[in-house]
Amino acid sequence: MRRVCSIVAAVTCACSAFAHAEDRPLFPQGTWDVEAFGGYASEVYPNDHQKITTATLGVGYYLKDNFAISLQVPGYYVQQAEDHADAIGFNLSLRYHFYQAGRFTFFADIIGGLSQASREVPPGGTHFNFTLQFGPGVTYELVDHVHLYGGARLFHLSNAAIEGIDRNPDLNAIQGYAGVMFTF
Repeated sequence: MRRVCSIVAAVTCACSAFAHAEDRPLFPQGTWDVEAFGGYASEVYPNDHQKITTATLGVGYYLKDNFAISLQVPGYYVQQAEDHADAIGFNLSLRYHFYQAGRFTFFADIIGGLSQASREVPPGGTHFNFTLQFGPGVTYELVDHVHLYGGARLFHLSNAAIEGIDRNPDLNAIQGYAGVMFTF
């Protein structure tokens, strides 16, 4: 009888620990993260001339379980029909992990930013632009506090007509990205 009780107690504890691990958010309130990711975007409208390669570093803080605000510094290489351009930017990101399954989370994010380029982007526009990005993504926890992540975003770039409507061509693209995130 003691043996049966010991087995039942061990199984109950193991199930309880497993259930608790599933309930534990991978990104609890108060967590910080450091992230690095790269991406590629190809323009889909109004034409298909610009291609953007990005490399981004960021730091974030989880204000609530699964909800983060991040500051990011992206570097861009823009392939254009005419002169190619390099750019640097500053982004503010909001990310919400809306579903967790074991080591996976699914999230959505929205990112607003500023960029300064070495040439007009797009051609006929300005060196200074605003960016807006949003879309879904997924994370996978490799080991404690180390996550791979990636996803797809709609990427918009324009200068919001700050130098007039005639100098406000825009760039609309679909971006794929992947990276690594460290939490502490």
